[in-house]
Order: sequence, then C-alpha cells, then structure tokens
Amino acid sequence: MNPGLTLRPLCPVHPRARSGQNGDMVFSWARRARGAWDWPDLVEPPLAEQTEAYRAGVGNPDAPSLVWDLAHPRLELSAATWATLQADHSGAPLWVRQIGSFSASDPLLLTQID
Repeated sequence: MNPGLTLRPLCPVHPRARSGQNGDMVFSWARRARGAWDWPDLVEPPLAEQTEAYRAGVGNPDAPSLVWDLAHPRLELSAATWATLQADHSGAPLWVRQIGSFSASDPLLLTQID
C-alpha cells in the first residue's frame, strides 16, 4: 500500500502542439485535479493544489537533460530553441508533469523530438 499515492496530482491530458509561421513551437495540455473525476461541461476542474505548476522536460523524466518550470499549461519554444533541441536531442521525449503540493504527476508525452 502506498499512503501518499492519493496526494499525487493526476497526469495532464490532451496534449497539443502548434507550430508558428516563424518556426516557434507551442505545446499545451489540460490539467486534471484530484477528486474531479467527471468533466461534464468540459470546464476545467477546480485546482486541488496550492498553486498551478508544471515541469516540462527532455529525456528520461526521472533524469531529464533539460527542464522548464511553468506556471501555466503551456510551453513556448522559439524557433532557435526548437532547432537546438532537434539537433541535440533527436529522438528524445518532450514531456510535462503537473507539480502538486506533495508530489509530481506521471509524465504526459508531448512529442518525440525529431
């Protein structure tokens, strides 16, 4: 039995990727909240954490090569940053975790860098 499991936030869902005309990449996702299992009106559930926080990263989620700490469900990468990631981390996963008051969620795969 894992008594802390119920304190871990749920994994984000609905990953989306959009590229801009200038080569920028924007990744977004929807958060979920512990205890809000229904999504009847497609309205975001109330946050069950002290703050809304995310950690996006490249590579193994347990030992990432790069990380970004975010306050919103969105990661914006400039064309130059995206090109560097493609050159230096080709084939690596780009993922995000919701950071809770007591723990982090499982990672959500945003994309494989290619």
